[in-house]
Amino acid sequence: MAKQLLIRLNKLFQVTIGHDKSQAMRSCYKFLGVFTDFRFFSQGLVGLLPAPQSINKAIAMIHAARHERRLSSGESSSLRGVVQWIDLWLLGRPARGAMSALIARHYFDTMQDVDEKLDLCLRYLLAVLRVCA
Repeated sequence: MAKQLLIRLNKLFQVTIGHDKSQAMRSCYKFLGVFTDFRFFSQGLVGLLPAPQSINKAIAMIHAARHERRLSSGESSSLRGVVQWIDLWLLGRPARGAMSALIARHYFDTMQDVDEKLDLCLRYLLAVLRVCA
């Protein structure tokens, strides 16, 4: 629908594109790791969604940590960064509360084993990310 509106608007104002497009027009555009969804633009809605690749990367990191039963300080920091980026684009920031265990692992813990608190955090984050995917 948005594609048709743009084409009609260009015809109305006699706007021509001076070069060949390298990509076909789509209803979802990716810019800086975020999809801008124009499918419901005619109803006045534009969605901002995290990229599926980011969600899949975070899910894979959580599965690896739970399977190996270990998560180092660096891995915790990396996972926290990816999940925080995804969480920015979710309504209500549902993953924010579970970050405390990742922060503790990154800054304060010296062990690498996944304890009960961290495992609970990882299971919660996995549930949030599966809803997004």
